[in-house]
Amino acid sequence: MEKEDSRKNRFWEKVEILEEHECWEWDAATQSSGYGAFAYTPNKTITAHRYSWAIHHNKGKLPSADMHVMHLCDHKICVNPYHLQLGTAEENNKDGRDRGRIPSIETLVGRPSTKKLCRHGHRRTPENTIFKDGYPLCKTCVTNSNKASKARKKTQNTQTPPPSLRLSRRKGRRENQGLTI
Repeated sequence: MEKEDSRKNRFWEKVEILEEHECWEWDAATQSSGYGAFAYTPNKTITAHRYSWAIHHNKGKLPSADMHVMHLCDHKICVNPYHLQLGTAEENNKDGRDRGRIPSIETLVGRPSTKKLCRHGHRRTPENTIFKDGYPLCKTCVTNSNKASKARKKTQNTQTPPPSLRLSRRKGRRENQGLTI
């Protein structure tokens, strides 16, 4: 309990608390994305608004990783708990698109998209689109690709060759490794 109180004190030292309807700005470190960064433990840094939400709405316990703490005020360094709400990734993305924070496919590409389907036949919708390095990607295709990659790695790890036929990583050739063939 003492450790949690110490953590809360460290947190609030970095916040300028104003009126309830105003944004409470985070005055410490920020991530490259612009959100406040708080050292939750010596080995774990989290967003400041996530911890603020946890203190006020969940007795200091962080929400599960699949839940997002969303800003109602659109101010990335605001930690006012009255400006924060919990939502899913889909709700957060929809909120961002509705408020103009997340650009549409048309905005990123610079022209309306004429294709209604990706090359694998999945519908192109804002909910099924993610952006990587500024390019729109089909979320279903990315998920399927990640699953296939994990499956390949899993089968590769279970099929190791006998020691006498393993490739030497340094030399890039087969080595006997001291066994007689």
